Amino acid sequence: MTLYIDTVFALLTRAEVNIMQGLGFNVVMPQLQLDAFPFWDSCMMVLSIAVMILMTRKYVENWLLWVVINLIRVMIFARQGVYAMMLEYMIALNGL
Repeated sequence: MTLYIDTVFALLTRAEVNIMQGLGFNVVMPQLQLDAFPFWDSCMMVLSIAVMILMTRKYVENWLLWVVINLIRVMIFARQGVYAMMLEYMIALNGL
């Protein structure tokens, strides 16, 4: 399925939009956009998985990785102009 994932989700999205339009909802087909920061998003995902594994093994040293992850999130949200989420993660950084 991963080989045809874009085709499958495009088909499902098109079907759902057609159903909603048939029911009288005013919806249009969404336009997919490229990820603004693919490298940083993937780094954040890999680090989050590593931290969760460390947490399940009860390593106390995992807090440093959470700080790094939150710094990446703050940078991404600031660059995209999503200031409410940026503020949320800045507060989380101060709570650590």
